[in-house]
Amino acid sequence: MTMTIRFDTLKYAKRLEVAGIAPSHAEAYAHALSDALTNTVVAPGDLILLKADVTHCIEAVKQELTDSIEQALQKLIASLELSRQKLALGSELDRQELTTSIQLFSQEARAKFEFARQKLIAL
Repeated sequence: MTMTIRFDTLKYAKRLEVAGIAPSHAEAYAHALSDALTNTVVAPGDLILLKADVTHCIEAVKQELTDSIEQALQKLIASLELSRQKLALGSELDRQELTTSIQLFSQEARAKFEFARQKLIAL
């Protein structure tokens, strides 16, 4: 909604003529000024509506960005937790494998020790 400014082009052109401007020029100046005034003036209410609309758009974009960041953060946290679990599982498997190896080595050592003891007793 633009605000209408009442502008009397005839009265303005007559004033310019009285001031010494050629009638054709005075009329052209009057029409040019009339066009400029009617095409560029915005009512204060329009600015208020525009500001409200822009503010609403900014808030909507802000909320979208906040939501997107929150979703990305949740995905990152889930990914990190999965990586932690895989690492823990890998560590547990490594520990179990090491325990099994130690037990086998211990059994082999006992068997060799028992074999050697039996040979010594047999002597």
